[in-house]
Parts: sequence; structure tokens; C-alpha cells
Amino acid sequence: MSKNVFITGLTGFLGRFLARELLDKGCHVYGLARGNKNGTAAQRVEAALKFAYDQDWRDGLMQSVTVIEGDITRTDLGMSDRAVQKEVVRSMDLIVHSAALAELNWDYDYISPINVDGTRCVCDFARACFENGRLRHLHHVSTMYIAGDKPCIFDEACFDEGQGFHNTYEQTKFEAERIVRGYQKKYGLPVSIHRPSMIMGESLHGRTPNFNLIYQPLHFFSKEIYSVFPANLESGQNLIHMDRVAKAMSVLLNQEEERVYHLISPNDVSIKLFVDSAATFFDFHQPRCIPSEYFDFSQLTAVQRSLCEPYVSYFNYKIKFDASKTFETLKGLSCQMLEVTRENLNKVYQYCRQSGFIK
Repeated sequence: MSKNVFITGLTGFLGRFLARELLDKGCHVYGLARGNKNGTAAQRVEAALKFAYDQDWRDGLMQSVTVIEGDITRTDLGMSDRAVQKEVVRSMDLIVHSAALAELNWDYDYISPINVDGTRCVCDFARACFENGRLRHLHHVSTMYIAGDKPCIFDEACFDEGQGFHNTYEQTKFEAERIVRGYQKKYGLPVSIHRPSMIMGESLHGRTPNFNLIYQPLHFFSKEIYSVFPANLESGQNLIHMDRVAKAMSVLLNQEEERVYHLISPNDVSIKLFVDSAATFFDFHQPRCIPSEYFDFSQLTAVQRSLCEPYVSYFNYKIKFDASKTFETLKGLSCQMLEVTRENLNKVYQYCRQSGFIK
């Protein structure tokens, strides 16, 4: 495994579990982070890693972590210390860009500086590391949902299929991937792209550092806000545990070939199973589900429409993801993605209850 790995987004949903995998493989991890109201950059990184390790945290782990205070939206990633910047440029083997805003209903002008402009700044920095140091690879964390709104089978070779987008998150992640591909083509920057599906809590206990994306519909279902909901019970979503994505990435980072990887579960979870299992676990009355194309949205209040709007497309999804090439590669590396079952979902639900997110 490469010795020095630079990670953006280490304090995020996926970054902390990827950092754990890399530390356990003997890597030295460089984490770019900002200080905020929750603590300094160093405090936030340590807290993120303690969450990932949970009971396995051990003293001395932070000796293998270098925290760099910075900002992906600024030139040179906001590193004010020039000596530190030069050292990082000279010594990085790999860069993993996982920092992003994964919000479905935010304005483009708010999310774009992070997801688009930030990716361009990371690519500029990676280019400097490649041309002036020993960088072997930039690994960019994209998303399966750049597939957008065009019904198709979306495999690893797909990118710009003339699709539109359901929200600014999908759009900005597509634009970010286009930027990365541009640096690969124009400057010869070695790039691989990793596209996870819908990430949820880790597989052992369902733990998650935040309750975004799929967790929000669970919350308003549990409150019985809807008697009827725009969902197609026969459609499906591909859900994947964050630790399984991190495990797969950790073995793929050492591959020299420049590839696109689809980091997904071998099976989709039907919307029927998702809603049924949640209703059983949390003991709420299920809403009657009607596919969105037949749904009369006028029967919803303004508040109900506002709550469900970001999620309607994902409860009526028509795109299928193909990860056959990625699965073949992972099999050769003795790594397999985990199927998601009702038992897996119950672990996620249990953590929601234990944490107080759903009572």
C-alpha cells in the first residue's frame, strides 16, 4: 500500500471510515480539514476517527495522522504555511478527494463552490503534486447519481448520456467528474473515479455520523405525516453501508490502472421492502403509495410537498446500475460488496432509535 495518502473530507460521512482502513494498512494519512464551532481542525479529525474506530480506538493512532488546516475552495487548498504545502506536494503518493456537500435541495450557488470549484482546486493541487512530487494517482469520489434522470442501465463506461438531473447535488457531482476527466485528458493526471450508491450507516451496528439522505424520509414516515405518498413500491434503490464502500476503496487505491469503479450493493432494495421494514420496526402506519406519474400532488399540503420533494425521484427510480467490471476486480482482490437485507436495514433503524433520531 502507498505510504502517504492525502484525504479531503476526512471528517465526512465516508472519509473517516476510509481513513481507518488506510491507517490499519500502515499508511500515514494527511487530512485536510477546517476548524469550526465544533472544534479545531485537529479536534474534528480526531473526533471523526474515534467515531470510525468506536471501541477499537487506541492511543497512538493520531501519530500516523497529519492534520492540515485548509479549505478545498481556495488556491493551494488554503494552506497558509508554504513549508507545509511544499512538503505535502513533495511527499504524497495518493490523493483521495471525498469532500462534498451531499444535500439534495440546496441552491446551486451554495453547493457549487464546494462540489465544483472545490474539485477544480483539488485537481490543481494534485497536478502540482504529480508534476513536482511523486504522486501516483488522484482518486475522486463521485456518485452513482450522476446518472441523472435518463432511464438506462448505467455501467462504468457511462458518463455523459444526455441526462438531466433531479437536483443540484447530482448536477454538481456530474460537473465535478467532468472537471476531473478534463485534468486527466489535458495534463495526463492519473485519475480513478469511485461512484458509490446511496450510502447509509456502517454494517456492524448501523452507526452513522449524521442523518441525511435516506434518513429524512424515515423520520417523516415515523411521524405519520403522510396518509398517501408518491412512491412506486416496485421500484428499487441501491443502498450501501459506508464501511463497505471504504473497505472496497482501500483495496482499489493500490491499483495502477485508471478506472471508473461502481461501489454498490449486489442487490437493489425495493421501495416496498424499505417502507415495510421501517413500518414494522418503528411501528408506524404506512402511507398508501402511488407512483409519482399517477399521483395527485394537489392533495398534499404545502409543507408535505416541501418535505417530500427532494426524495420523490428516488422513490420512483427507473435507472439500473451495473457494476459487473468493478465486482470482477474486487473478487480478484478478495473483496466483495455486501448484499443489503431486512436484517441490515434493521441495524440502521436500531441506531436511529438508539441515537434518538427516531423515537
